[in-house]
Amino acid sequence: MKASFDTIVLGGGVVGACVAAALAELDLNVVLVDRGCIGGQGASRYSGGIVRLYDPDDRIQALAVHSFGRMTDTPVGRAFASSIVTTGVYYALDERPADEALEFGRDDEADIYRGRIVSRHAAFEATGAVDPRGDGPVIWEPGGGYGDVRASARAVIQHLRRTGTVLENAAPREVEDRGDSVVVHFDLGSISARCAVVATGAWANGLLPGHPTVARSIPMVRMHCGRNVPTPVIDTGAASYMVPAGRGFVQVGSRARSEADGPDALGYDDDAIVADACERLARITGQPAFGDPVDIVRGFDGYTGDGRPLLGRVGEGPLFAAVGFSGIGYKLAVGAATLLARQVERALRGGTPSERETELCAPFDPSRFHAVRAGARQVPEMPR
Repeated sequence: MKASFDTIVLGGGVVGACVAAALAELDLNVVLVDRGCIGGQGASRYSGGIVRLYDPDDRIQALAVHSFGRMTDTPVGRAFASSIVTTGVYYALDERPADEALEFGRDDEADIYRGRIVSRHAAFEATGAVDPRGDGPVIWEPGGGYGDVRASARAVIQHLRRTGTVLENAAPREVEDRGDSVVVHFDLGSISARCAVVATGAWANGLLPGHPTVARSIPMVRMHCGRNVPTPVIDTGAASYMVPAGRGFVQVGSRARSEADGPDALGYDDDAIVADACERLARITGQPAFGDPVDIVRGFDGYTGDGRPLLGRVGEGPLFAAVGFSGIGYKLAVGAATLLARQVERALRGGTPSERETELCAPFDPSRFHAVRAGARQVPEMPR
């Protein structure tokens, strides 16, 4: 006997978990499938997510505003937000952004995250970790912070465990797109659904041919700095960031990166990663001896060619995409999930999107890349 559902969600990272939970909230019969533990694989396994609104890409910023609004008015959003530490975020810039880039502070959905421009000196006084000698201004978002990505992913699926199905440590062998349905084959059987959401992150290539993503390493170095940094700091001049990682510890992003078709082919040059992270930390803080390296976190994610995720229906078939979040999926997960869940619901039950939904989704529509043909696809190998 073959189990049948309304929707299969492939991938239990933070985005996939949020999508599955949002679908369950719409009373759809959904199954969430992951090779490992929910939140314990891929980018979610390694991430330390920063929660902030400002983004140089105004369309991503609009999606972030929507996401933050859903953190207060939906069950999945409130569960997600339960693992966020609200500390505020400082975003140091090379030059003042255009006034419209800060309009999010006047949006009702983002009111509690209202940001403002502060001086470098004020940011240094508050953190001890922003170089006060820099030329550009600093955006201070008091409602921002950072979160436990794994905890967020697991928190949002508690309702799904009661109303749907969660298959952890489940290894799909093949995903068959039949044009009007999807069948996922395992070693001893299969499950089917009227549609499927591909949320497999950096492993998406084999499942969405014609909609290419690449895997890129996102190495981070944990540093012992002997002092407490109270908030995340992002610095565009240093092209890096640091996140509190415990009392006297921070985690710093390195740009010594590699790219490959899938995560297993990525390379990590430890010496280059550490040297680069130390240099960038010195540029962020203006203090060459701010911290001492402790270890390397070998993160990665799936990237698209334009840096925007693939979010929406793939052609007219039964596949939907929620991949290619390019290292910023944590702040977008709730908003992206609620929008995609509505798309899936309309595909199954009919209906018309609102103008706002259409506006938010359009920049991320998979149709900006090539179409996908129906057929069977081998699932890319992932670590057990």
